[in-house]
Amino acid sequence: MLTRARRLLPLPLRRVASRLLHGESPLLSSIILNWNRRALLETTVNSYLATVSVPYELFIIDNGSSDGSHSFISDVCAGHSNRHPVLLNENLGGEALNPVMARARGPFIHVSENDVEFLPGWDTELLSKFEAFPNLGQLSPFSPVPRADEGEVWIEKPAERLERNGATVMVAEGNVTTNCIVRREVWESGVRWRNIESSTFRFPDDGNYSVDVKAAGFMVAWNDVYTVVNWGCHVDEYVANLGYYIQNYADKPWLGIEGFAARLSDHGYILSQDETGRYSIAKNA
Repeated sequence: MLTRARRLLPLPLRRVASRLLHGESPLLSSIILNWNRRALLETTVNSYLATVSVPYELFIIDNGSSDGSHSFISDVCAGHSNRHPVLLNENLGGEALNPVMARARGPFIHVSENDVEFLPGWDTELLSKFEAFPNLGQLSPFSPVPRADEGEVWIEKPAERLERNGATVMVAEGNVTTNCIVRREVWESGVRWRNIESSTFRFPDDGNYSVDVKAAGFMVAWNDVYTVVNWGCHVDEYVANLGYYIQNYADKPWLGIEGFAARLSDHGYILSQDETGRYSIAKNA
């Protein structure tokens, strides 16, 4: 698999991957951030390990979960020198990424939340874009157009198509998501993660992160195709764990439950509440 994966990379990255494969350093330093979503975390981690095909190191941060995430993370990292559990006693939110990024050794640093499923070829697809676009600093694994036909409940993001040497990215007018790959030079330029504080959640401030990446002189972009499944914005996941998402959206001052309901409505779903206060989602007839 590694030999085939290296062939899929542009020649300069292939040379780097080949050199790193025979040494100790990774090409990709991945950091998965988790808080109290063990079932989704397992999907994220297991799909990552099944599909990553370049030399890598993996850090899994748990922000003081109470749902058994610690034991899963410890088990999946045990016996592997390139897998590192980071088990915190409190929720530091997105700021927990910074000390781990300081430990990362790869020329590309990959951040993932705990609600995606990695698809085959995601790593070579995304890394090849950094070779094609030397000024690319931050790249999302999502495209700016949601997969509404597959149950994704999200909005289309404004972006401009850019092509070079057979590669395509969608340059973001605003920010991209917490899920992204950045060049090491972004970290070295001083860009750091901050939090959006709320009553329960501590959201990574992906808006200001992309602003800071641009201010450091780098391009910020979406990929032109999806390389992961976005379960954190999928109607099936909403229905299965609706209590979590009601609290999640209630804690997002820029959206709130009303914004959640409006987004669902735009995709043909109705969020309703019965006399006991219980919420449910149904398909709009």
